[in-house]
Amino acid sequence: MAPSKKTQSYLNPEWLAKTARLAMKRGTAIVFAKNGTVFGILPKSGGSVNVIYDADRPWTDAVLTMFPDGAVFPFGNMFGGPATAKSLRAYANLRLPEDGTGKAWIDPVTHAVHVKGVGATIHSATVEPNDSVPPSMPSDIPPLSFEEQVPKELGKLLVEFTRRDDNRPYLKRIYAYAGKHGTLLGASDGRGAMLHRFDGLPSNFSVDPTLVNIFDIAGYLQAETATGAIIHYFRLSDGTVFVEKMTNEKPKDLVALMSSIRSREMCVLMASAPLRKLEEDIVALGLGANDSFGGVLKFSRSGVAMSSNGQPIAEFDAAVEPSDAGELEAIFALPIVSRFAKLGADMLVASGSAMLAYAATESTAIVAMPLSLPAAKQEATA
Repeated sequence: MAPSKKTQSYLNPEWLAKTARLAMKRGTAIVFAKNGTVFGILPKSGGSVNVIYDADRPWTDAVLTMFPDGAVFPFGNMFGGPATAKSLRAYANLRLPEDGTGKAWIDPVTHAVHVKGVGATIHSATVEPNDSVPPSMPSDIPPLSFEEQVPKELGKLLVEFTRRDDNRPYLKRIYAYAGKHGTLLGASDGRGAMLHRFDGLPSNFSVDPTLVNIFDIAGYLQAETATGAIIHYFRLSDGTVFVEKMTNEKPKDLVALMSSIRSREMCVLMASAPLRKLEEDIVALGLGANDSFGGVLKFSRSGVAMSSNGQPIAEFDAAVEPSDAGELEAIFALPIVSRFAKLGADMLVASGSAMLAYAATESTAIVAMPLSLPAAKQEATA
């Protein structure tokens, strides 16, 4: 009697398509760990940032039956990158039948992943063995949402107060700070700083907005390893979990900084309404686009003069407020002025050798250093 042909078992193509799209978004491969975890390693992170994807039991069973110690899809670099994203594109974009009749399977000999969609069947990438150890996962990640606590415009403003600095990596992160009246979100780019009140924010919160959009966060937990390293867990609205491992490096206390600045004698440089109008006019005119500072504004009693690349380009009849602090002359880059305009509060200055700008609403405060403009070359003093 001739042996019967083994019945082909099929897998869910929707899971693969969804996971491929998420992996392309993050730039990772899809790694199947031997404990059933499905994850990816963020490119150029040195393995310190991982993304955990929702697992599908039939898929993990099928893969681990072939490779009990784990595997990676697609064949190639388990650390992801552009080539990996290109390999995933066909699986992410293949149109599947709306009636659910699409099929997926793994060839037991070649290990090619087949997906039958509408009018096409692709099998352009394979699974290969890989024994990478997945990141640890807590049993529960407490919920956390930014939607009700942080208006979108203020969230964008917080991100503007961060910057990449390899010597000071904490400058690119947003942190939680303890204040007299609750917890605050804070960020500083080394030249300016911002604080925003956030009731219920975990006191140990920290996030790199280039990795995680704060408005995508649905849950957060922090843990510490035996060696003192910090692990951040971010559960996101798309179902993934970001796991970030980093050294325990803390920035300056922005609350103490803001308190010190608030104690100074200040005067109004420009009220919120005319400041917003000034900023809108300059942006509409496209001034300062080719300047390294984005354009420089000099505030004085006679109005506001703008320069670009060291040359005067415009004067505005803006209502600079009178001051009791003697002669008033304050110089700020246009991007800094734009931040103050977005906040919607009066722009104040503290007199002295460093005429700091400060503004505050009921829940938010920002501060920025001025510019110093030598005759031959523009340079930032901060």
